Amino acid sequence: MASRVIAIGDVHGCSTALRSLINSIQPNRSDTIVTLGDYVNRGPDGRGVIEQLIALRDQCALIPLLGNHDQLLLRNQSSRTEIPGHPPIDPDNGLELFRDEHFSFLQTCELYFEIETHFFVHANYDHKKPLAQQDPYTLLWLSLDSKMPKRHFTRKTAIVGHTEQQDGDTLDRGYLKCIDTYCYGGGWLTAFDVHSGKQWQFDQNGVQRQAAT
Repeated sequence: MASRVIAIGDVHGCSTALRSLINSIQPNRSDTIVTLGDYVNRGPDGRGVIEQLIALRDQCALIPLLGNHDQLLLRNQSSRTEIPGHPPIDPDNGLELFRDEHFSFLQTCELYFEIETHFFVHANYDHKKPLAQQDPYTLLWLSLDSKMPKRHFTRKTAIVGHTEQQDGDTLDRGYLKCIDTYCYGGGWLTAFDVHSGKQWQFDQNGVQRQAAT
């Protein structure tokens, strides 16, 4: 089987959707999966999401990117029941049970990843700067609604998350594709094969969107 490069959008604690997505993709050791960050908060099972990703490293080349919600959790390790700027975490939803291995995973996450034809960031980018020179705020926090970037000077296609597409459809500008499709809010968790264009989408209950191609 030919190797694939597959991006997965913002999971936000939707562990059932992620499990269904991975089962459908059936990754193998020749595949590279790039997860775009925001593994925790908002959805019911951020811990379960991270544990699935840790296990996924045994199946493929996993490139996990850091999201802004993940950054907040890392900044708040000493108080595991609350993320600054957000309501206290419900003690019944499992998010308060993060352990050292979960924080260690988040500490290994990258701010960006690139291949010959595409690059991957959580949120946004400055089209004039190399990825290694990007401001962390832009990469992690700046929404597309606040500033839609131009095509990057490298001419590579950008794959991003962070800016919720509440209609459940990916945003495609040609040079930029946003695959945060609002899973925790009633939309879908999206995976996208950047070379073939194949797309998978599952909701929080693990139901596949039949319109996905």
